[in-house]
Amino acid sequence: MRSIAYKGFRKAEKRTLEVLGYNVVVQDGWIVKKYIDSRIEKIEKMPENRGRLVLD
Repeated sequence: MRSIAYKGFRKAEKRTLEVLGYNVVVQDGWIVKKYIDSRIEKIEKMPENRGRLVLD
């Protein structure tokens, strides 16, 4: 099941890059935009409290 979910997320990630030109992900404790040309833009540091995350 994990393998199938991983493949689905990878496919969605590639498609989002094609359509929007970037993805928003968490990397090294930061919320970042990863652009299709490999640039990375830090948006915000993740809060220390790793409790419930609410997405708008």
